[in-house]
Amino acid sequence: MHLVVVLLLVSACAHQPAPGCPAWARLGERSYVEGDALFAVGSAAGMREELAQPAADNRARAELARGVAEVNAYAPDGPVFAAETLVGAEVVERCVDARGAVHSLLRLTPPPEPPETQEAPSPPPPELTPTQ
Repeated sequence: MHLVVVLLLVSACAHQPAPGCPAWARLGERSYVEGDALFAVGSAAGMREELAQPAADNRARAELARGVAEVNAYAPDGPVFAAETLVGAEVVERCVDARGAVHSLLRLTPPPEPPETQEAPSPPPPELTPTQ
């Protein structure tokens, strides 16, 4: 019974609002799709800000990787995002809440469709000349 109460308290603490930050920071560490982009939130607390910022960014990248795997698993037309790389993921916003925790928001957009290549017309065959 005590274990259940402790788990509920830990779970409730994980999703407490981030006072002084935008709504995305209140989501906790997770990823979500909005439009054609995949977003991820990472947080770090209990350390100096210069250490917490890269830690929050890395945690957001880890969430982004999980989100990429999830989105690709359910995509009806094949993978949407390159699963082996997060190139193109960028930190679009950070905030430090009233408790000193740093929150990072990353965005990954799918690569643009490659332009359709049209085959160049083949050159005409060389003219044949009679040999003597």
